[in-house]
Amino acid sequence: MSDDAVNADVSADNAPSAALPKRKRGRPPLTDAEKKARADARREKTVREAPTPQRKPLPRDAAKNYALPDVSAEKIKGLLLATHKIVSIAARVPEIALDDDEAGAMAEAILAVLREYNIPISGKAAALIGLAGTSAMVYLPRLVLIKERRGRERGGKARVVNIAQPDASA
Repeated sequence: MSDDAVNADVSADNAPSAALPKRKRGRPPLTDAEKKARADARREKTVREAPTPQRKPLPRDAAKNYALPDVSAEKIKGLLLATHKIVSIAARVPEIALDDDEAGAMAEAILAVLREYNIPISGKAAALIGLAGTSAMVYLPRLVLIKERRGRERGGKARVVNIAQPDASA
C-alpha cells in the first residue's frame, strides 16, 4: 500500500470531529415524554390487575350437613390439652393447664363453631399442630431444666422448678 493511500484515509473528511460531545457511561436519560409514558403504564397496570378469587359460598342448607374431614372432638381436645400444658410450663403458671373435662367441653364448642361457620380444618393441619404441641411438651421442660442448671453453674441464684411430666394420655 502506498503512502498516498494511507494519507488519503486520514483526510479532513475522515478525521474524528471535535464538535461531537463525549459520550457518558450508562443508559441515556429518559425524556419527559418517556417518563410520562412509563408512569401511565404503571398506573394502568395496577388498575388492570385481576381481583383475588373468592371462595364459592356454600348453599344455605349445606351448613347443617357440613362434615369436617378427619377432625374429631378427641383430636381437638388433645390439641387443647397440649397447648395449654405448653403455655403453663413456659409461663410457669400451672393454673393455665386444662383438665380433661374442661378440654372436652371446649373441644365440643370449637367443633360446633367450625361446623356452623363452615371452617374446614384438614387432618394434615391437625396432625402438624399435634406434632408441634407434643414436641413442645417433650422438649420445653428439658429446656427449662437446662436453663436452670446453667444458671446454677454460673453462680446465679438457684430457683426451684417443679415441672410435672406430661401424661401419656394427653
